[in-house]
Parts: sequence; C-alpha cells; structure tokens
Amino acid sequence: MSKFILLFFLLLIGYQLCGQTSEIRKSTDIIVIKGKSYYLHVVDQGQTLFSICKAYGVDIEEVKALNKKQGNELSVFEVLKIPYVAPYIQQDGEYYYHKVVKGETLYSISRKFGIKVKRILRENKEYENVPLSIGAIVRLPLRAIDRTQIGKETETIPGGEVEKETPFSGQTEEEEGRENETGISDTLGIDTLPLVIDPSVPENKYVKVALLLPLYAQQNVDIATIATDTTGGRIPSSVSVLHKSEQFIYFYEGILLAIDSLKQAGYKIEMHVFDTEKSNSKMNEIVPELNKLNPDLILGPVYSSEYRILMENLSNKQIPVVYPLSARNENFGQHPNFLQVNISFASLIEKMTYWVGDQRASANIICLKFLQNAVDDEQTRKDRAEKKIWIERLETLPGVRFYNWDFQGETLEGLKLMLSEEQENILILPTSRETDLSKILPVLSLLKDTYKITVIGFPDWQNFTSIDHENFYKLNVKLFTYSYVDNYSEDAKNFAMKYREYFDSEPHTLTNKAYDLGLYFIPLAARFGVRFPQAFYQADPQGIFSVFRFEKMCPDCGWENQGLYIVNYGSDYKIKVNVLE
Repeated sequence: MSKFILLFFLLLIGYQLCGQTSEIRKSTDIIVIKGKSYYLHVVDQGQTLFSICKAYGVDIEEVKALNKKQGNELSVFEVLKIPYVAPYIQQDGEYYYHKVVKGETLYSISRKFGIKVKRILRENKEYENVPLSIGAIVRLPLRAIDRTQIGKETETIPGGEVEKETPFSGQTEEEEGRENETGISDTLGIDTLPLVIDPSVPENKYVKVALLLPLYAQQNVDIATIATDTTGGRIPSSVSVLHKSEQFIYFYEGILLAIDSLKQAGYKIEMHVFDTEKSNSKMNEIVPELNKLNPDLILGPVYSSEYRILMENLSNKQIPVVYPLSARNENFGQHPNFLQVNISFASLIEKMTYWVGDQRASANIICLKFLQNAVDDEQTRKDRAEKKIWIERLETLPGVRFYNWDFQGETLEGLKLMLSEEQENILILPTSRETDLSKILPVLSLLKDTYKITVIGFPDWQNFTSIDHENFYKLNVKLFTYSYVDNYSEDAKNFAMKYREYFDSEPHTLTNKAYDLGLYFIPLAARFGVRFPQAFYQADPQGIFSVFRFEKMCPDCGWENQGLYIVNYGSDYKIKVNVLE
C-alpha cells in the first residue's frame, strides 16, 4: 500500500500555497416559512448587520424584526433569515412561473390553466398546507397547462373565485386521469427528453474526466523520501501519508475502482488528476490547464475557495462541475453547471418536515427544545442556531408539540405527561452534537418499555463513535441521509472484497461514496456529453451506497441532490433502509 501511494504522489508533485479571500456572498440556501421565502445567511468573521443587508439589498430594520433583534450585534456562525425576492422569470423551456396576485388561490390557478391542484402541489410542495401570499411564484409545467391563458388575469371576487367555464386543457377527464408520473398526458405525444441526443457521441463510450483533490503530493513524497533515506533505500512498510491527505486518498481510490468497473463494461476513460493542495495559487495554475483540456466532466475541487476560482475562470461554462463533499454551496448554485452531491441543510429540513407532516394523523409528535447547556462553545452555538431554523419550521405544523429538555437535571416527568400509551411517539432531536446525544439517548431509552418511541435524527449521527448504538435500536431511531453503507448486503461485500484485492486494507465510507459518484456521473457524461444534467432522469437514481435525485435550485441555477434514505434501526434489532419518496 505504501509503495502504491508513493508512486502515485510522484506523479502529482508541484504547486504553491496562498491565502483565501473573504467577502459577503449571497446565500443560495432558501427556506419557506408560512408561504414566504427567506435566505439563510451564516454570519462570518468580520461581517456586520449593515454590510449583510447591503449585500442582499434589504432593509436593516426588516431583518432585525424578522430575527427578533433589538440591536445590531451579531455572533460568528449565527444564522440570519433574510427576506428573499426572486428575480422574476416568466418562463423557461420547461415551466411557466406564475406570480400570485390578490385573490388568487391554488384552486383558481388550477381552474384557469386547466391543471389539477394535486399536480400543482407536486411541483410546488412548499405550498402544501399554507395559503398563497401575494407575489409568490407558482411553478406550472408548460406541457400540462393551457398556454393561451399565460398573461391573462384570473377573474376573482372578494372571498373566492368566480365560477367560469374551465379553460380547455386538451384532455378529456378520462385522459387526464391517465397522466403519467411526469404529469404529461399520454395523448400529447411529446418526447419527454429535453435535449436531442448527440449522435456524434462515439459508440466506444469515450469520456474525458478531470479529478481535483487536495492530495498534498509533494509533502507526502518528502516524508517518504526521508523515511527511505533512513532505511538504506527501502520504502518502510510503516511509512504513512499526511493525515490531511488520508480522506482524499480514500476518495481517489473509490474513483479508481469505479473507472475500473466502467472500463470492464466497455468505457474508454481518459482520467486527469490535479492536486489542488487546498491552495488558491495552485488553483490559478490548474484552471488554464483545465481550459486547455476541456473535459466532459470535472469532479471537485472540495474546498469553497478553490471552487470559487474554478467557477469564475472556467472558459467552458457548460462543463458540469461536481461539488462532491460539502453541503454548503457558498452561492455556487448561481452557476447552471454546478452539481452539489450533498443535500443542503435547508433542503434536508424541508424533506424531514414533510415526512413529519405525513405522520401527524397516526403518531404523537414531540420536538425537544434544549435549555442552555453547560457547554457553550462556538460549535454548539453554530449547531443551535442552525437547528433553530428547523424548530421554527416545525412550529408551522399543527399537531407538533414541544418539550424543553433540561441538560442539568432532566427527570422525564414532564415528558411522560405528553407521551401517548396508545400511539407511536415520534421524538425529534434537533441536534448534530455528539455530546448532546450521548446524554439524551440513554435517558430516553428508559421509556422504551412503557411507550412506543421513534427518534428521528440527522446524517451525522451514523458517524458518531461515542454513542452506544444499542440505544439506536431501543429507540427505533430513523436517520435521514443521502448515503449509507450496509456492510451485510451482497453488493457491499463484493465491493469490499474488490477493494481489499487492490489496496490490501478496508474501504472507508468516502471510498464507497466516491465509487457511487463515479458510476453515476461518468456514464452520463459519456452518453450525453456536457448536457447530461438535462438527462438526470434517465440514470438509475440509486447506487450501492447512495441515492441520487438532482433537482434544479432555481430555473437558471445549478443542481442539488435531494435524494434521501431513511435508515431505521428497528426495535427488532434489524436495520431497514428505504428511499424517501
């Protein structure tokens, strides 16, 4: 293994390091609360309320009132809600964006355009269970509406809609009932593929891929050279790579295995690896090389400062650029070729909130609110500020109750009064702090013999090492995550065996993730070229370890993966993994 790593690093040595610039950039994380949209801005070092409001073009007093602030003081990592005013685009090639006027409802819009309310909600889930506000944007599929109504006013009267003849939609009631999953009638005869497949794509499945990772090749070669000099020219078996390189080497190994599998399937892949060294100056050297190379697909880089340089200076803006490891897109979503693999926190809590809403009819739902903890470090404040946004979202759901958890002396007596002995009790723990969970879960497990408990949590939980997973099973924990490794599945066993044959060690979770990424993106790039994001729906959405469901962040924006698993640690001590529909 050490010889392989050294030989690999010898191919990559050579770049310089420089610092990272800092400025206020508008967030692309957007959340909908009570029908209104807001940016989620995380306060960075040196930012002021005045400078933030200036960057977003909003009134400072409105932001203070929205965030319940008396003064202008801010804390680093504080999450601010900023009023969102979307640039209005009337339509693109796929949707008409209808701006709601006074008196309009989902029903009146559906009548006007000849489309079912259910179909509208499928495209605009943020408006489920909330009234439309004036100025809200409703997305309507062009293929499913009467386009002659675009631009015409909806006739309304105070207190309701005027009953008029329904505009002709091109469908009979029988035909409308046969709408397929995309909402397009079988009678329309429209090809659902929004691009023409390029017949010039070679049959040998040739594809050119660039991989950008901070491998620190030169530094690792220097370490290995020193170790070799002290052992008479031999590479000692004990020599190891820099800790900061390890996770990215695991990722690189996963991509290598994916390429090996694809080559066996007939693909011809030209792979170019660039060592970014987490260096802005190095990225400035790499970008001209990428412009000359003009690859079909770019995987990485992984750090925001590097990614910003790439996106701003890449000549061919059509090349899909995959942001593989971070859930924070740092405003990169403004680029149509941006592909974010990890679901953002804003999208995650929206998905989780909808799931919670669906359980209300059959379950007793309680969200824990945490009173001030003895620990009050920067990471704790950041986590609490982030999770506060989810609590506020849950407060909009009727039927969800809240309980104040006391870290200093929780007795459970107050919680017991809220629990049901007849229904399932779903407990929401809005925290991603390992120390919090290590205190809460053992206490909650005392309730399992009297009450039927289900605890729902975040992706981070599966990586916590100090948590006794026995409590996961006792509490029927359900985790929402886009990637999960089931080591007992045949696919996972076969992958681990292949990894051991190549690298003589056990695969890391990042290796699993990279393998799925390679198998998903590279065939798409080979078949459709740089336009492959338009054909996401033609790819198998489920890998061995990951689920991929990319959705547009806005009509002219990039793409975000919003696929999720629900991983259930059942009280029968079996793990069940289901895709969140």
